[in-house]
Amino acid sequence: SYSYHLDIDYGTLGLGLKLGFADKTIDFTQFKPINEGDPSLVGKADDNAMLFDFSLGGYLSHDQYYAGLSVSQMRQASGTIGQAGYKLKRHYYLTGGYTFRFPSLPAYEFTPSLFVKSDLTSTQLDINTLVTYNQKFWGGLSYRLNDAMVAMVGLKIDQYSVGYAYDFTISPMGRNGRSFGSHEIMLRYCFQLEVEKLPQPHRTVRFL
Repeated sequence: SYSYHLDIDYGTLGLGLKLGFADKTIDFTQFKPINEGDPSLVGKADDNAMLFDFSLGGYLSHDQYYAGLSVSQMRQASGTIGQAGYKLKRHYYLTGGYTFRFPSLPAYEFTPSLFVKSDLTSTQLDINTLVTYNQKFWGGLSYRLNDAMVAMVGLKIDQYSVGYAYDFTISPMGRNGRSFGSHEIMLRYCFQLEVEKLPQPHRTVRFL
């Protein structure tokens, strides 16, 4: 993976490139066919295929907003294992958020955000809201289209952060399976690293 960051008038722009290989293997010895004489299985141990693909993305960050767009598996590489073919499908990801600050409520920040994932056949949409108080306490709600609702709370003290989220399934599949949701606990510690800043050359014609 490689990323490049550039400071622009609207914030910091990040561009990324990821190269990768997908290795797929079928172990034919594990099959239990109905027809023992199936010619597609007789005498075979395993077969595999390796595919090359890459992903691209861009991300714009600012003190008050952020936005990002990325595409994975750009080549949509395809291969064959035995007599079966398979193909990597391209996926698109879009995210963005904006932090509202109100002079009448200086201790509060309100941040709605959006996340979309799609392969142009099916689409996942997440709509989120987060309220932060004094940069220490936060709480929010998230809605995943036709799938789940999430409630979350958290606390930040110095370099430590702790959070809790409850995921409640609202999809018919989850309700029929009698899903009672899931619980998540987050613990985080942020290390303070001091990095020496190197002198930067002047970038103006006055100093050429």
